Amino acid sequence: MHMRFPLAHAAQTILVGAASLVCGRAAQATDVDSSGYNPLPARIGDFALKVEPGVALPLTQPQSQIFKTGGGETIKALWVVNEFMDVGPSATFLALPTEASGGEAGTAWTFGGSIRFRRPRNAVQTFLAISPWADADVLYVRTGGLNRAGFAAALGVAVPIGKARVFWIGPFARYFQIMQR
Repeated sequence: MHMRFPLAHAAQTILVGAASLVCGRAAQATDVDSSGYNPLPARIGDFALKVEPGVALPLTQPQSQIFKTGGGETIKALWVVNEFMDVGPSATFLALPTEASGGEAGTAWTFGGSIRFRRPRNAVQTFLAISPWADADVLYVRTGGLNRAGFAAALGVAVPIGKARVFWIGPFARYFQIMQR
């Protein structure tokens, strides 16, 4: 008997849409840049440090009944593979306070590999420099005394700060799953 993941079609549609958005080229109305500034494309081997502070909340039972909204922090060291893709290691710390007055907070430490797909960031016009991205992580997760596997996936938008485009900031949403038997 072949059982299919119940949301396989929806997940496939979301992934195809995200890849199209991230890798698609934006049309420009003019080739003339009056500022004289032409950003360089990313070169293979360029390094980026990505810091993602965030709010974390449990989505399913029993975790949603045991824990309250907490926070998390992810740090990624990414190297450019090509103008559309970065790879590198990632580490995350997650803490969720308990609902019970004397209970213990839920914490998780993760380490793993990450791949990020993004639109190239060397568009001349500032508005076109906005870069949607999608990433995925395969993780080793440590919760209390348990070692487990996990994965995470995220979608976001990066907006350059300043003309040099050294720093980027933007919103994102990340789904994090700890695998259990």
